[in-house]
Amino acid sequence: MRPLLPAVPKPLQSWWKQERQDAPRSARQRRMLLLLVVLTGLLIALLARHLGKELLLLALLLAGLLVSRIILMLDRRRQLLVQARQERRTAGRIRQTSRDLDAMLQQLGMQPDSFERGEIKFKMSQLTSRMEWLLQSARSLALLDALTQLPNRRHFIEQVQIELARAKRGRKRFAVLFIDVDKFKAINDTYGHATGDRALMAVSQRLKTTIRAGDFLSRLGGDEFAVLMDLSAIQNPSEQTLKAHAHLFACRIMAMFEELADLGSVSIDISISIGVSVVDPDSSDPEAILRQSDVAMDLAKHQQHARVAVFDVATTKGSYDDYQLYADLRDAVRSGGLSMAFQPVVDGEQGLRGVEALARWHHPSRGFIAPDVFITMAERYRMMRELGDYLFQASLDGFLELRQALSNPALRLSTNISPSQLGDPQLQVRLLGMLERSGVDPALVTLEITEVSILERTTTSEANLQALRQAGIELSLDDFGTGYSSLNLINTLQPNEIKIDRSFVLALHDDPYARQIVEVIAGMSTQMALHLVAEGVEDEATFRVLRELGIQYFQGYWFSKPLPVADLAARYGAAPKPTSP
Repeated sequence: MRPLLPAVPKPLQSWWKQERQDAPRSARQRRMLLLLVVLTGLLIALLARHLGKELLLLALLLAGLLVSRIILMLDRRRQLLVQARQERRTAGRIRQTSRDLDAMLQQLGMQPDSFERGEIKFKMSQLTSRMEWLLQSARSLALLDALTQLPNRRHFIEQVQIELARAKRGRKRFAVLFIDVDKFKAINDTYGHATGDRALMAVSQRLKTTIRAGDFLSRLGGDEFAVLMDLSAIQNPSEQTLKAHAHLFACRIMAMFEELADLGSVSIDISISIGVSVVDPDSSDPEAILRQSDVAMDLAKHQQHARVAVFDVATTKGSYDDYQLYADLRDAVRSGGLSMAFQPVVDGEQGLRGVEALARWHHPSRGFIAPDVFITMAERYRMMRELGDYLFQASLDGFLELRQALSNPALRLSTNISPSQLGDPQLQVRLLGMLERSGVDPALVTLEITEVSILERTTTSEANLQALRQAGIELSLDDFGTGYSSLNLINTLQPNEIKIDRSFVLALHDDPYARQIVEVIAGMSTQMALHLVAEGVEDEATFRVLRELGIQYFQGYWFSKPLPVADLAARYGAAPKPTSP
């Protein structure tokens, strides 16, 4: 007798077995249901051959009920599987948490198996205390200077805010002493950064031994420290009395630096300058308070005898206004408020050889500020790195626009570098990086360096000059003929170019000595293969004399004053192409 249902083929059996192993449960259940429906359909088709219509309808009804029942069972099974999976995950997490807790408690020297309710409560309290200690340690790290372990600038500002609140409530007075290490850069350059760090540690140690119990000492950064001096115990709190006490305290601190500091490999003399500001109880700006003491410190550095100065609005108004101008300069740099002008450098035929980039600042309320003023200010307030990078990038941007407008790929760019920039170990990296990003060939760039930069040379400045020269940048000795000029300077710098100072050029017709100096420089440049640029050419007669003396390149108002890119391009017969927004 032939079987009612045919045997399932072996390949189908193998597929079904593999499907059960590989497929996820949800996908496997769907396929099982599909297979069941197919098999039910086959069964009904086979029964239709042997049964009548009534029995066939009954079979269909039973098959429908069977399929519904199977669907419900599969869905129920799926829910149970999901629930079991979640329970296993939860149990695993609980076990892992328990293991972690046991490990923490074992670190505390406790045995988890011997816990009673009271002991657990005690140990959990210990654990909580330890977590609070860790959080407090993290906050302390954020408020401490890594080298000296003194409170940092952020912590100091917070403490000033606290003292200001106390002063408003109880009219208690305090003072801020701004302390700066004199010639710290020279210590770093001479003995190395490791010795410089030891010097800062020695300064912090001496300050710690001097301050009183109610005072607050901080390292603001670099070679700058600050002391918040408590004046609440003074019986007669007049302004002059408070200033006298603060000044006396600053002098006591100065006395701690009379002896040499033993820094291990060397003993050196460390001196400091201190600016004192007695804080008005109605003040509300900690930064302004710190700025006042900084202004006083700057005054102390410029005094010949005493290195302590007390801030006074009447006597330090000029310096305070100067600091305000510095703050405006800082904002101008960060908001793009400075611009660049370009002055032509021409050859003997008055053809354009290159341009010198010159910074310009038009203050919103004070009008034009001379470059000598704001560059000196940036040097004084240690902002020259930020300002120098801004001006160099602005020079590159304007130079690219001008070169494109004039269709002159051989056009050269000259720009100035200050002594403090040369002392920056990262100068070469930043300048070469800006050149690469701008697409300007370093061989088209000349850096103008003053004689002071060479006289104050350090290993860092020499390394910068060597790296820049190797990259293809040319060097120019600016303002040659004034101050300390000598053949030794030329031998030290080995410049590609010398710029004759405008004072000799302007006196060329009236002063035989000035003419003789120019003749000597011209003859020397011929022997040493140096390019010569004469600054300050104001008329045609001077131009002709200089050209007869052998000067190759010229710069001055007779050719053009410093101009924006658009005006200079128009002057030399081209309009600048519009730049893309």
